[in-house]
Amino acid sequence: MDMHDLLNEASDEEWEFESDVDDEEEEDTNESADCEEGTDTETDTASEAAAARPAAQRKLTGNSYVDEIIGESGLHIVRPAEVDRAYKERGELGLFSLFFTREFRDSLQSWSNLLLKEKGKPEATVFEIDAYIGLEIVMSIIPLTEIIEFWSHKLFLGHPDFPKTMPKNRFEIIRP
Repeated sequence: MDMHDLLNEASDEEWEFESDVDDEEEEDTNESADCEEGTDTETDTASEAAAARPAAQRKLTGNSYVDEIIGESGLHIVRPAEVDRAYKERGELGLFSLFFTREFRDSLQSWSNLLLKEKGKPEATVFEIDAYIGLEIVMSIIPLTEIIEFWSHKLFLGHPDFPKTMPKNRFEIIRP
């Protein structure tokens, strides 16, 4: 019994854990590699990497460079149909909702609004909470040290999407 079977054995979930490579695909990859060993033609590494991947993972974006990075990341989407549907129906917010459920965002909004009410400040809307979470995530990625720098207009500082998303003062009011 392999790990894939053990993970799915006692589960009543609607979804299953997926193995990275199916047995049949692994055999096909090994056979094609054996056949190509005797050839002297040179191919670029991106083409080889794309050919070695299962068909479901090839040409994800249409950009071979990006597809190679995705293929080598070791990450894969467990429920691609759900992700595609979320993006088609609601765009980036649909993808955002896959990670941050409405229940979580509602509880964050309730908690934040209690604190805002105590301070005598206006309550945060659903849109503001979504924007706040997004800005916090981006702030963890962009290497700036002070919150004020994200809204800066100085050369080489700031980011134009921050003031478009939420005014700095409102962000600071919502942030506990």
